[in-house]
Amino acid sequence: MNPSGSGPAEVYDHYYKEFNPTQYDPDAWLKLAHDAGMRYAVFVAKHHDGFSMYRSAVNPYNVMATPYGKDVAVMFAEACRRQGLALGWQISPKDWKHPDFNTDQHDRYNAFYEKVIEELATQYGSLTTMWFDGIEPIGPEKWKGTPERVAALAGPAVMRAARALALGKASPQPAHYAIATIAGSAGLEERSQVAGVHLPVQVLSLNTEDPKSVLTLRWQAPGATTLSSPTRLRLGLASGG
Repeated sequence: MNPSGSGPAEVYDHYYKEFNPTQYDPDAWLKLAHDAGMRYAVFVAKHHDGFSMYRSAVNPYNVMATPYGKDVAVMFAEACRRQGLALGWQISPKDWKHPDFNTDQHDRYNAFYEKVIEELATQYGSLTTMWFDGIEPIGPEKWKGTPERVAALAGPAVMRAARALALGKASPQPAHYAIATIAGSAGLEERSQVAGVHLPVQVLSLNTEDPKSVLTLRWQAPGATTLSSPTRLRLGLASGG
């Protein structure tokens, strides 16, 4: 648990055994959010304590071990679709619970973490964002090739949301946020954090009115010192899958 926390780990680690939100109603939350003008919602799928708030095949420390015994994340995702909001996840790269995190065996943690990302990127439908929160105190020497592999897993999931906008299947707000997540705001440079590496990206153009919209951007690969040449990414087609 948190090495600088104010409470004993054995006390904190008991709370999940009491977690039983029998009145959990994500439809009510998300309807209220939609009525207030919101068009996307981000759910904390896994925070620094290492507990997965979804049914995980790779992390037994998850919501199915609670008295509630239901996948609250899938319930949230389904409610998002019913209420017209785009879905996003917040995921913590660091993990105070995992025995290999920030140790000489951190490579084993990397493999575990990549499987967590794969679960979240592939099992819950279209996503508008994957927000990676908290990497300290780990540096690139321990993350190694994980950022590139995580980006390869998470990027397509987020780009599917942007493509949905290009096809007219999503409102501008969530898809704009999908773009912002991976590429910053149009005309600006932003540093996107992915599992321990900051990736500078510059969006050069994006026309969301065009069903054949193309995102033009420059980006800087890990280890590179300059931004790439402009790269064009087609977000959607006029019709079809």
